[in-house]
Amino acid sequence: MHGPLNVKLLFIFHPIYNPPFERVDSFTCLSSLVTRDNNFSEEITNRLIAANRLYFRLKCQLKSLLLSKKTKMFIYGTLVKPLLTNATETWTTTNKDERRTSIFERKILRRMYVGRDTTRIRTALQ
Repeated sequence: MHGPLNVKLLFIFHPIYNPPFERVDSFTCLSSLVTRDNNFSEEITNRLIAANRLYFRLKCQLKSLLLSKKTKMFIYGTLVKPLLTNATETWTTTNKDERRTSIFERKILRRMYVGRDTTRIRTALQ
């Protein structure tokens, strides 16, 4: 037998029937934050934090002189960037949110290529 089912809904309104659901302002579903007002700024902040943590776990590999630029870009493109940009096509973002994500990407690429030509970093982003 299973225990009681925990169900969270953003909003349910029925004037006669008061269901036993918990009313919440936000919840996490499939590792994405869902809010009542459909604000993605919190989700972007959470993803920036997670991507930053992942970068610092991979810092030694990404700064290593033994790995080629191509390998470093492969690691960045397959691990860090998808964590940050997964399902971003469905987000309604503001200019501030877009600026924050692009600043983060440039910061990571700059750290990977310390002392190297910055024009290559700009072209790698595009």
